[in-house]
Amino acid sequence: MNLSRFFLFRRRVDKWVLFVGALAQAVRNGISGLVTFVFSCIGFYLWAGRHRSVRPLCRPYHWLALCYVAWSCGLILLRSEHPFHDRQMSYSLLCGFFAFCGAGMVLIADPLRSFVLGSRVGVAVAFVIGLGYALFEPIRQGMGGNEAVFAFTAAISTLAAAIPLKSPPRWAPNGPYYLIAGSLAVLFSETRAVFVPLLLAAFVEIGWTLLTRPGRSKSIALLATAAGIAVLVALPVTRDSLYARLYPVIDYMVPDRSAADQNVLSQSDMIRAYLWSGAVKVIAAHPIVGVGSEAKMQEIIAAQPSPAERPILESFIHTHNAVLDELLNDGAVGLIIVIGIFGSITRYLWAGFESNAERRNLLYFFLVFFSYGMLHNPLLHEMTIATIFFYLGALHATVGRRRRKQRIGLPSVSPAETSPMPA
Repeated sequence: MNLSRFFLFRRRVDKWVLFVGALAQAVRNGISGLVTFVFSCIGFYLWAGRHRSVRPLCRPYHWLALCYVAWSCGLILLRSEHPFHDRQMSYSLLCGFFAFCGAGMVLIADPLRSFVLGSRVGVAVAFVIGLGYALFEPIRQGMGGNEAVFAFTAAISTLAAAIPLKSPPRWAPNGPYYLIAGSLAVLFSETRAVFVPLLLAAFVEIGWTLLTRPGRSKSIALLATAAGIAVLVALPVTRDSLYARLYPVIDYMVPDRSAADQNVLSQSDMIRAYLWSGAVKVIAAHPIVGVGSEAKMQEIIAAQPSPAERPILESFIHTHNAVLDELLNDGAVGLIIVIGIFGSITRYLWAGFESNAERRNLLYFFLVFFSYGMLHNPLLHEMTIATIFFYLGALHATVGRRRRKQRIGLPSVSPAETSPMPA
């Protein structure tokens, strides 16, 4: 197979690879991480070779990702006697490497279409599986793994599925239906840090649909909303999980209660309080470069005022807060670089979006990202890292392709991109 035939083959195959990766992401399958890795390999090769196909992409985003790898891994090499045993090194490398995912999608005619359609199918599958478990085996759903990680991947896939497409296929129309189905799938995981912001996004998009769409679309949106609420009310497992996860926090925050009634925070919330208070003390002593991922938990445990609290924290490896973890691992310098990474790509995408719906979707993404990051850490798990950069990579590739077409005077959408299947 010569080079030209290889690229023609890749043009036909890459769109389906992206489609399958998006589908797998919604159900927390490792295929999505593999797809992200493959596209990142291609993207890094093109970027390192300074290929013209990646010139319209966001340069600061790629350079800051490499700066983060250099800073974080450099600190690990200086601090650790066994750096390759430090899990933070692998996470930092993934964050830097996966930033090139979008650059690897250059041969896909319409990456956004493949990504959105795959996400729509995946969200439907996640909803069906979650509903089956809720009916026949009411357990906290994690698709065979960590429930919070599944909630995050399913939530980002739900947001991707909600992005409107031009000339969508009949079997996957535009609308807020995916937000309703995805919210219920996330609810089955009982992860409040994701469910609450995702439900807020669903309500906003349903309201927007009712205000701006014609009568038939309004009726369908209303029926879908009513069906979602009916499922929510009908299933005892959903009511029980909402009560168990949300009531302690609400009850704690309501004023005019006795001191005895206020002591109702769950064990997980109390542990987070211990972790965060200790982390603040450690950060105050080492604000610039932190203490490193290996030493941070020892420092936090030593900072606890009561010896009784220390054994509770010995099994934890991070603080369940993305900002505190980054300050502990890499200090203020590392946090500034991370902010620069996401700030640069956000500015680039915002300027290249063609509709307010795409801009709202990006805002929802960061709402879920920050909400999850305040109670967990999306940058300390390979699946959540892959999910973040897979979503941003698909949008990055889409905006980069639009800019290339604008430079050579082509329309933003070609006939191939409006076909009913991924193009």
